[in-house]
Amino acid sequence: MALRDALRQSRLVTFALLFAVGWLLLSAVRILSRMGPIRTEGFVGQSGWSGLVGVLVIAAAVALGIVLYSELGQTSPAPEPWTEG
Repeated sequence: MALRDALRQSRLVTFALLFAVGWLLLSAVRILSRMGPIRTEGFVGQSGWSGLVGVLVIAAAVALGIVLYSELGQTSPAPEPWTEG
């Protein structure tokens, strides 16, 4: 799938998706820079465990965005019809 195909088919969704993925990646970098060590006693606040969970959730959202982006270039949602040969 090319970016050109996605832009041709749905320009607004493509720009919104690219913006959201970029924003999520910047948020993940911000979380990684603020989180403390993982070997702490507390689980509330900006501890290592809550930062790790936040980064994992953002990674799952980015993966979902990548899958959605790859589907934008598909021209037909249905599979090829079965033909008896």
